[in-house]
Amino acid sequence: MSPLKIAIVGASGRLGSAVVQEALTRGHEVTAISRDVSRLAAADGVTPVAADVLDTTVSPPPIYLDEGDRTGTYRVQAGDVPIVDASGESHINIGDYAAAVVDTVENGAFIRERFTVAY
Repeated sequence: MSPLKIAIVGASGRLGSAVVQEALTRGHEVTAISRDVSRLAAADGVTPVAADVLDTTVSPPPIYLDEGDRTGTYRVQAGDVPIVDASGESHINIGDYAAAVVDTVENGAFIRERFTVAY
């Protein structure tokens, strides 16, 4: 796959920085958007942009965000309603969240749609 150009809003935050690292690991070019670009780590392939974005189409996270290593197993669906498991819980770890977002971009899924991710 040819490298993609990916813009990540909230790139200096907990989830955004994980998505930035996942995209860079896969060889993509990243425009890292943050209110405070001084919080962005300098890295090859990253263009920092200062902006205060109030309305985005970024994926809403699940209800519970866990620590832990990426497992490569997750579900994605269009919309704003959290995905729940058989016990009614909605959770994912940061590594799988970042992988799911970059996988979704690479696959061209949910163009101009909101989507959510969980186990």
